[in-house]
Amino acid sequence: DRFWPLFLSAVVVPASLQLLLLHCFPESPRYLLIERNDICGATRALHRFLGTPDVQDVIEEMREEQRSLSSMEMVSVWQLLRDRSLRWQTLSVAVVNAGMQLSGIDAV
Repeated sequence: DRFWPLFLSAVVVPASLQLLLLHCFPESPRYLLIERNDICGATRALHRFLGTPDVQDVIEEMREEQRSLSSMEMVSVWQLLRDRSLRWQTLSVAVVNAGMQLSGIDAV
């Protein structure tokens, strides 16, 4: 019983170490280019990750991905449930997941 405070406080050391070392790691190049539209930051991060000065092919691939993502239409949960062709698939997945949560199989 007397060691419980020690066990509960043991997570402080790895969390503090992670927080201190967080600034040493670069952002994700994909996040920088697609989400923040920061071409210079994405190029620097790719140089660091790949170790090669020529990263234009990778940048072009990410730009193509950005164009394909911008053309996709986002669907809300309500629209997903209202679509007759997807209603039964969506409900069956929800019922199976709820059954797994309620039966406790995830805990095992």
